[in-house]
Amino acid sequence: MITRHVARFVAVLTAVFLVSSTESQGTTETAKPPFDMSAQAKAERERIYSVPGRANLAGKATPLEDGMKIAFYGDSLTMQGRYIQAIKTALAEGEGTKGMSIQIFQHGLNGGRVPTVLEGKCPWGDFKATMQELLEKEKADVVCIWLGVNDVWHGKKGTSPEDFEAGLEKMVALARAAGAKAVVLAPLAVLKENAGNWNPTADEFADITRKVAAETGAGLADVRKAYQAYLQNNGTEAGPDGTLTFKGNLLTYDGVHANEEGGNVAADVIAQAIVDALKK
Repeated sequence: MITRHVARFVAVLTAVFLVSSTESQGTTETAKPPFDMSAQAKAERERIYSVPGRANLAGKATPLEDGMKIAFYGDSLTMQGRYIQAIKTALAEGEGTKGMSIQIFQHGLNGGRVPTVLEGKCPWGDFKATMQELLEKEKADVVCIWLGVNDVWHGKKGTSPEDFEAGLEKMVALARAAGAKAVVLAPLAVLKENAGNWNPTADEFADITRKVAAETGAGLADVRKAYQAYLQNNGTEAGPDGTLTFKGNLLTYDGVHANEEGGNVAADVIAQAIVDALKK
């Protein structure tokens, strides 16, 4: 009797072990990353963020002319200006622009949203003028607008999709009315560095920026698309079972604001958009 019970117990343990082993192997075999990790897909994504924008803007074939002015409008990313400094350095050292006098205007409003940048002030910053007044005073040839983070991030106190779209359209119209030869729009980049979990509201606002650029004929510097491609290629680590671990702080120091690498990627994408817009 005891022998029979022992045999049954062993049989049950063996069955449980085999089922567990089979389930484990099945997980390993079926686990897949949330996006294509093939060599071809990685190469295609690399082309999105590895654009020679600064080289093209400052090189022999630059579309810039001596005395031109470039104005940047945005939030704390523009206030901190890592991408702007990277563009400035390229212009100062570039074979086609180092002898030119290119004036840069940097208008970054800390905590700025589309409506508050238009107004020129918010609780965390003040231009001491409206955007329209600055545009009319400075007469920039190129106007670059990079906004969206705080419009999304501030939630109910942020900006509605309708107001965001109408505000961007107004910015483009104001820039052109002030004589800008080219206007470039850039959608927000990231609210969190996680290649497997993009913010859907951020995606919605980025699509609005793309739509306004297409409908108004403004240039598009798709920094969000470039950041996403970069993080998918460089911000993941595959485990033995095929699952991915997501690494952060590759392009930002806090999930939003650019570090040196993030500034360089944004600078190249925006510089290339300036080149393309001036050549239209």
